[in-house]
Parts: sequence; structure tokens; C-alpha cells
Amino acid sequence: MNLQKGFSKGFIGITLITLSIVLICLLLGFWQIQRLHWKEGLLSSLTESNLSSFEPIETVIAHYKNTVAPNLTKVRLKGVYRHDLEIKLIPRTLKGTSGAHLLTPFVFSSGKFVLINRGWIPDSQKQTIHIKRPQGELEVFGYVRHPTAASKISPKNDVLKGTWFNVNVMEISKFLSSNDKTLIQKMLPFYVMQKPDKTYEGYPVPLDLLSSLPNHHLQYAFTWFFLAFGLLLGYIG
Repeated sequence: MNLQKGFSKGFIGITLITLSIVLICLLLGFWQIQRLHWKEGLLSSLTESNLSSFEPIETVIAHYKNTVAPNLTKVRLKGVYRHDLEIKLIPRTLKGTSGAHLLTPFVFSSGKFVLINRGWIPDSQKQTIHIKRPQGELEVFGYVRHPTAASKISPKNDVLKGTWFNVNVMEISKFLSSNDKTLIQKMLPFYVMQKPDKTYEGYPVPLDLLSSLPNHHLQYAFTWFFLAFGLLLGYIG
């Protein structure tokens, strides 16, 4: 009787634990399906975007609290590049070739400025390259990008030497301001990825935003559903 009672308690416990894990897996699977629909809508919006759908940077700043705009907001900017203050984000590869992303401060008439990721350049130590640096007031189209936290295994930025492995807005803003006292206003707390121009030739190579937004949510959903199904089969068996 006692053995049967103990078995019953153990059986109930295992059942509850199994069903709880199965439920969690199912919830995660359905959450990935929701993410899939969101990502497909986002990619479709980016694909169909035209220049008229890009908001002025002043509107983007005014509409969002603390100038933190939603990630991937389409924005257009008028201002001047400060090529003398450009920095390189390393290491970055393109089609298996080592190089860097070229980030250049872009100053508005108001004095505010933002970093623009102009694109990829090859390692200048391995080959001589010519980088286009447009002068004067320009209109640039791009997408707001929020800096992502550096991984624990990635090297830390060397602010003193100006060596950059990740976009840390506070560190880069401090570095730029220390090198040019005319930058009296703080840099905006996000950066802009320049919209690719299919007719553009030379360096830097504009980055394809769509290729940097992988859509693996369907695979993730199938994985969670498969785990739930496997647990149920193991429990029944």
C-alpha cells in the first residue's frame, strides 16, 4: 500500500513536470510563429520602402522620448560628413574578405550629430584602396539601428587608441568630443545604417540591411514543437 502510494506520488510528480515542460515548449513555439509574422512584415516593409517614406531626422527625434527611436526606423538626414573623425569597426568581413565597417559622424545644422555606417571597406594593410568621401551638405537615407551589447567573448573597445570592436555610443561620443572641441552637443544615442544604392561603385560598399536580419523563426518554432512532441512520446512510452 505504501509502495503504491509512493508510486502514485512519483507518477503524479513526473506527469506534472513533463506537462509543464511540454506547455513551455508549445508556448515558445507559438511565440516564434508570432515573431515570424512580425519579421516577414518588417522585411516586406523594408523591401517596398521608397525615398518618400523616410522621415526627417528632426521628426524622428521629436516623436520619440529621449531621442530613442524604434529600431529600423527609416530616416533621412541633411548635414555634413566629418570624414576627419571617421572610425573603423573591426573586424568585419564581406564575402569572406576581412575588413571593417566605416562609421562617420554626420553633423546637422543644429549642431547635433549621429554616426552613419557608410559600409564595408577591405583591410587597408593588405591592399591599397580609395575611399569615396563626399563633401559639402548632403542628404542621406538610412535606417536607425540600436547598438547591441558586446558579447562576453568579444574584445573591449580601446577608447584611448580609438580601436573599436562594437558601437558603444557613450565611448565613441567621448572619444570624438575629445578629438574635436567643436562637437559641443552629444551624439544621438543610436546610429544610422546608410541605405544601399545599387548604382554605387567603389568603397565603402553599402551594407545590405536585409541580409543582416536573418529570419530563422520558423526553424526555431519547429524545434520547440519537436521537443514538445518528443517529450510526450517519451512520457507515453
